[in-house]
Amino acid sequence: MSSNINKITSFLFATAAPIAMLPMSAFAQTADSATELAEIDDIVVTATRRSEALSKVPISAAAFSQESLDDRGVRSVADLERVVPGLRFEPGLNTISIRGISSSAGASTTGVYIDDTPIQLLNIGVGTVSAVPALYDLERVEVLRGPQGTLFGAGAQGGVLRYITPQPSLDTVSGNAQAEVGFIENGSSDYQVNGAIGAPLVEGKIGVRVSAFYRQIGGWIDHLDYRDFSLDERDFNGGEVAGGKIAFKLQATDDFSITPSFVTQHRTGRGESGGQSVFSEYWSNPGKGIYRSAIAQPTDNKDHWYLPTLKMEWSKDNFEIISNTSYFSRSQTTVIIPFAYVIDGMQ
Repeated sequence: MSSNINKITSFLFATAAPIAMLPMSAFAQTADSATELAEIDDIVVTATRRSEALSKVPISAAAFSQESLDDRGVRSVADLERVVPGLRFEPGLNTISIRGISSSAGASTTGVYIDDTPIQLLNIGVGTVSAVPALYDLERVEVLRGPQGTLFGAGAQGGVLRYITPQPSLDTVSGNAQAEVGFIENGSSDYQVNGAIGAPLVEGKIGVRVSAFYRQIGGWIDHLDYRDFSLDERDFNGGEVAGGKIAFKLQATDDFSITPSFVTQHRTGRGESGGQSVFSEYWSNPGKGIYRSAIAQPTDNKDHWYLPTLKMEWSKDNFEIISNTSYFSRSQTTVIIPFAYVIDGMQ
């Protein structure tokens, strides 16, 4: 067994100022059933860089509110794959593809956005694991299928996945809290706690919204010491992910507002991005729920990123100008296991 440890640190600075667009009307291709169509038709999206009903968006798109995601049990992009036609997710490298368009090296083929900031990375082929935000405290998730280069630039040949977060309210108090627990047969437990609250600090002038989450990801593979194949650690391929957001909104004038925000996420574990959820067939017995691995280097993978953003909006009558300046910083340490082999029954 051979393995390499790569540490990748990436930075992204982006600024954008979309210009108001002339109205257009057309039909929208949404999800693949009449029931789902009825549920999401009235969602207001910004797929064309302006707010409009999903049913009027002239592209193939799907949108899900936070309530809709909760009803479907969607907690990650891996879960989103089963409710969005054409979306595929590869856990090993966190690769997201739409309509089968993907690349293992070079520019990304799927744009991933938090609000108006792109967070997809250049894929160098080995060790580059895409940043995938958790699905919590969102206004909605938008999936735009097909080339989106006109509005979202390079890196969106297959489509775009957008995480739209709630904005601070200047006049309403709102919040939510969630707790979940689960158990893996022949494995460890899995649980999640989330909380969010938003409120005006100065009525009509200043608002704030704060959210945080923590998820423990259960493991189900036991690790064997590769030297004598004795039991070294149970359920070693688990992990955890935690993060949060804080945002303020200042209504400077009736026409002008400023919204600074800060988003962060930290993920650690062995199963999702290091290929360490692969068990050894020789030492395992799936029929009895026994899964074992004897990899020589069960090192935790770590992925930490943060995203400060300053958004400024000015609107007058039917004209609107938006400036979004952001800085994306990410530090990733991952273990690469290029191959496994069996010699005389030993992995």
